[in-house]
Amino acid sequence: MAGRVPLARSKDALIERWLRFAPKAGGESAGRVYLPDLGKPKAVHRGTTRLGSGEGSSYRRRVVVISYHYRMAGAGYSKLHSHIRYVERPGAGERAVTPSLIDRNGDGVTGHSAVQGWRDDRHHFRLILAPNDGAQLDMAAYTREYMAELERRLGTRLDWFAGIHEKPDATHAMNRHAHVILRGIAQDGTDLVMDREFIRFEMRRIAEDLATRHLGPMSQREMDRYMERQAQRLRDGERNYHMGRRPIRGEDRGRD
Repeated sequence: MAGRVPLARSKDALIERWLRFAPKAGGESAGRVYLPDLGKPKAVHRGTTRLGSGEGSSYRRRVVVISYHYRMAGAGYSKLHSHIRYVERPGAGERAVTPSLIDRNGDGVTGHSAVQGWRDDRHHFRLILAPNDGAQLDMAAYTREYMAELERRLGTRLDWFAGIHEKPDATHAMNRHAHVILRGIAQDGTDLVMDREFIRFEMRRIAEDLATRHLGPMSQREMDRYMERQAQRLRDGERNYHMGRRPIRGEDRGRD
């Protein structure tokens, strides 16, 4: 083709302003149209919730899943590094050693290096994954399996890493749990936006289904001990995430 071919007799000035034609060998125009990068595609809400299915068996294994959302603008990036230092702090890991960060592929992840490309992201997520029976689970394997299931349910590969902590409390001698740092970018380059109901209900349901699959349902003795602990927490006025979903920020004001 010897030269430009107009798209129509009445040219659209806006389109014509950005037309680009790739040259062939010898200087002949290929006639292909290239438009400028107009930014990332619009993000979609990911994740569906099985609202009609209830909570499942009352003998299911209980898991607390807490999700925090942080913007990267302003001091957000430096605060992300501060959180990584918290996750990696000496003595916080299993058997009171310094945690080794993990991801889908293995151990020994360098957290500060892993987030170097996140500086210009819109946001990131921090998850706490705390099974009531975490002492009976291989938490590294459980965390990897949980994140793989999240990928399947959200329809995208996820960029994440995690540290496994032990912090004994009044009812858990080990209180083994995972701190997951999740990038806020989906595989297609859009912002990772999860449906609100998916975060409030489905993330915990996935974790409980997975723990029950590994350990089996609670026995009657385990259930009796569990319910007594919950009753005592209520009498003591404690926040009790094991009894249900985590409150959204602001819902539990005045209960401290």
